[in-house]
Amino acid sequence: MMQLYTPVYIKKIIERVREQHPVSGSAVVWLGSSVVDKVRQQLADCSINEVPHLAEKFEPKEVLACLEIVVTDREGEIANKAASVLRMRPRNQVLLYGWRKLVRLYPHGLLESTIRELLNVKDYKVLERSRQKPDLIAVWFQADSFGKGVFQAYKTSSHEKCLDDYLELNSFEDQDGLYQWVWRHLLTRGDSSDLKKETGDRILKELTKSMNASHLPGFCQHYLNALKEQTNWYESILNLIKEKYNGPKGRGTPPAMETPFWQGVSDSAKDEYRTWLMLRQIEDFFEGERADFWKPYVDQRHVHNVSQISDKQGFMLDFGAFGVVEFKKIGNAAYIYPKHVFKEYWADAKWRDNPSHFKDRERTVSASNWDGRIIHHGNWQERTAIIIQALLEAL
Repeated sequence: MMQLYTPVYIKKIIERVREQHPVSGSAVVWLGSSVVDKVRQQLADCSINEVPHLAEKFEPKEVLACLEIVVTDREGEIANKAASVLRMRPRNQVLLYGWRKLVRLYPHGLLESTIRELLNVKDYKVLERSRQKPDLIAVWFQADSFGKGVFQAYKTSSHEKCLDDYLELNSFEDQDGLYQWVWRHLLTRGDSSDLKKETGDRILKELTKSMNASHLPGFCQHYLNALKEQTNWYESILNLIKEKYNGPKGRGTPPAMETPFWQGVSDSAKDEYRTWLMLRQIEDFFEGERADFWKPYVDQRHVHNVSQISDKQGFMLDFGAFGVVEFKKIGNAAYIYPKHVFKEYWADAKWRDNPSHFKDRERTVSASNWDGRIIHHGNWQERTAIIIQALLEAL
């Protein structure tokens, strides 16, 4: 029979009980909503100058009610008055309870600043009953924010551990706000070495969480900018970026013409992604030797852009000063057009729904003994490579 309760489960239950019902000494303080409502009204009715006098009169449960107000309101005049009471009445149990709430609800600016001030007048040993070690908490609070302190300590603590290992080792749980915030910080501020410690699947898990939807563009931009090269990228993440934001425009496109997402990606990373995407498109369209022939020109940055045409029966490769139109079915020659003709075909491609609309020997790049077409038989790769090289050198 499966064991339903283990020490791990019991520990978590105890933590939740402590959060809901803080303990003062050996007595449980039951804090009802009526107490919080009463204190809230008292804070609303008094002026800022009257807060110290009110704080002196409060019983422990009313001080605790001030913490609840800070936690739930987060900002505003009443929350600020409640935080002032906490600073004037620095109680150990309130500090411990507030610390647990901060970990759970992070980021919380008012609660963090209040706890920081209380710790300046209290010993960190007050937090011995928390899940985290007081000496580590002191280290984390050396940074200008608690979350940044945790992340900085992680970076300097152990070079071989991933972020989950560090957070779990220090008793943070994945549903804690702090846990989620540090992961978001990694995905928007971490350097390449930080990102390389994580598996692609683990990063993808964070990217696809519904709670991170508003952060996704920044995550993806930073991922591309920080890791920079195809060899460092995880293909499933690149596919997600393609699904959400399509690809960047062709080489030479002014930054202002890009979408907002791609404007946030560096030129070098954008070019690397463009190359990856064009290689995938060539692999998807061609089979075997034709894919092998065209891919090196993409890798060498000779191809500016590619596009499928004629209901995926044709394929265009833009070399800048000239362009190539290939076709899906075996037996069709490819056509090489000069820049002005190719641009015309590219602009009108969606209206040309038949491969024959892209075949015009009268308009191809031609030379003596060559009509501007690539005939795929014999040693066509060698012959075509000589032609392409001549056209590239003529640019």
